[in-house]
Amino acid sequence: MEAFLSRQCEEEGITDGLHEFFCWPEDDEAAYIESVFEEMQDLFRPWLLYNWEFDEENEDITELFGTSISQAYLKENENKLSRDEKQLIKAISHKPYCFWEVVDVTPGREMDIKNIITGQKITIVERTMTTQIKPKSIIFARAVMVDGIGMLIGAGSILIPYRLKPALIELRKEICGDQLLATDQDLAEWDLELRQWYLDIYRHMHTPPALSNTDGDPLEAHKLIYTIDDPEAVFSKLAPLCSVESEEDLRSVALTDDDKKVLEADFPWTKQGNKKIQEWDNTILGEIRISQDSLSVKVNSAERAKKIQKEIKKRLGQLAKFKMDVIENLEDMLALRTNEQSDTQEKSMSNEELMKIPEARQLLEQTIFRHWEHWADIPVPALGNKTPRNAVKSEAGREAVEALLYDAVNSNPEPVMKEMNEKGVRLVCKELGLKLFQ
Repeated sequence: MEAFLSRQCEEEGITDGLHEFFCWPEDDEAAYIESVFEEMQDLFRPWLLYNWEFDEENEDITELFGTSISQAYLKENENKLSRDEKQLIKAISHKPYCFWEVVDVTPGREMDIKNIITGQKITIVERTMTTQIKPKSIIFARAVMVDGIGMLIGAGSILIPYRLKPALIELRKEICGDQLLATDQDLAEWDLELRQWYLDIYRHMHTPPALSNTDGDPLEAHKLIYTIDDPEAVFSKLAPLCSVESEEDLRSVALTDDDKKVLEADFPWTKQGNKKIQEWDNTILGEIRISQDSLSVKVNSAERAKKIQKEIKKRLGQLAKFKMDVIENLEDMLALRTNEQSDTQEKSMSNEELMKIPEARQLLEQTIFRHWEHWADIPVPALGNKTPRNAVKSEAGREAVEALLYDAVNSNPEPVMKEMNEKGVRLVCKELGLKLFQ
């Protein structure tokens, strides 16, 4: 069939097919497409043969307009092909790719999968993949039935995280409209959008996460340096920036002279609470260091650097003269911290050892319990900013909440964390009437 394509279609036409498969990318994405093309072969080649509609402008082959390569090949070779070959081509032609949830697996033999968009269930006879895949995995693939045998003809190379199922449920609602579930015809009409979803997920999973602090600001290490003449006055005016300790407590650990005036001091710049992590009572924004003739503040973002500069100007005025803002290379900073951690690794406790300390384990359990105790009534972005309690009122919402809870328990490789999260999730399931563990 590929040889047939090469004979019928010039290279430029196949390039058009490649561009359509990647959803008509911008010119500046050529390098990215080249870098992932090899890993996309198991999706692209079947799509090109069975889904792409041939529209090459060639007077000698106008009869191929608007048909797939497989249909054109079948028409030309119908008398040469066996019954099974013809059945296979007809079953695959224009069959859309979609997102499938793995329901059950018999390693080395078969797996039961369910189409997240259409609800179709099918048992796939497969050897290699079934030794590597587990239930609650999501794949992007084309599943077909031929003479009662289910098979995958084209499958993506990544397992899609189960936590993305709520987003796919929202996509299902968009495709279905007023219908309960979509049809293959609906999927064919959404072919490009479905493929774009997979390509976006693939890119996201292969793109290093953008590092940010707990305020959501991009990480960028800044060290602000000022010259000062009066460390005691500077200390008195900046001490209130530490919300976790009083000025007296900070003074008690500072270096002072005989008159108890501060000569040197180190303390954190903090604020109450944390907008990302509700269980935190406070957030460390930076590190303040005062010496006899200088003041320095270390922060991890440009936004915090601007904020502390305003605070210092407002509180100190002429008491501090700005000298420089040293922006550290983030990769070097992370490498240095990694090396420091390696040097002290033998002296540090492992998580396993730490969890043997009753007080440490109890503190962690309390923190995790508080999270799950209130989770049902906190708006969740993955649920369209609905609370889980409101989301489970619909069948689709219940399905989405169960996916998030399953992922919360099973995505953490730490046995202790998994155990503690499972206790919290069981509490949520009982409160919301879910049967996740039954």
